[in-house]
Amino acid sequence: MPSRLFAGALVGVLVAAISPAEASDRWEAGLRVRSVHAQGEPADDMVYLGAIGSYRFRENWYVGFGVEKVEYDFERPAIFLDLKQDPNLPAIDAEVTGTLLSGWVEREYGRPESKTRWFWSAGLGLDAPSAERVGGPLAGGAGSFDIESDVGLEIVTSGGGGVRWTLARHWKVELAGRVDYYLADWKVEDRVSGRTGSIGTYAAPGAHFGVSYRF
Repeated sequence: MPSRLFAGALVGVLVAAISPAEASDRWEAGLRVRSVHAQGEPADDMVYLGAIGSYRFRENWYVGFGVEKVEYDFERPAIFLDLKQDPNLPAIDAEVTGTLLSGWVEREYGRPESKTRWFWSAGLGLDAPSAERVGGPLAGGAGSFDIESDVGLEIVTSGGGGVRWTLARHWKVELAGRVDYYLADWKVEDRVSGRTGSIGTYAAPGAHFGVSYRF
């Protein structure tokens, strides 16, 4: 279902981009790629790719929405549970995938005729990622581990700002810095030893690049 939703959003962006321009110039749709760094717990780099849209509800004020796909590695869950993986093997990570649904409010600054405008935004998102189950041998032939992670629902608050350039009448690109704050409740368990751990809230600073079409 998330993959179908993501594909549908991308199709919607493409349809909007080739549709005749409307005089209102209130709607925008586009694509965005962003990378955030969760400082190793649960991940290092988390890369998002998705479809975004926004509506100008008053001068210089926008409300936005997005559907973004994310993939990253839960870094060395064995070490997270204080288990020593066999050092002769590469680090065993657990792949995590999810679909983030988000909304935000945005304020632009600059002269109406300017091709360069600054902005800030603040938003809220929901994601329910899934993490693969991973296992492997422990150091010194002391058995093995079999780790399962129940990620549950994540609430993601975000804030940031950046600059946006108008390339043509209807096309814009933007570059922004941001900080995402995840309200999470990870439950991690080794099914062999019974060891458990949890991950609560964590911050992830990063940046994003986007391109949009106004219609």
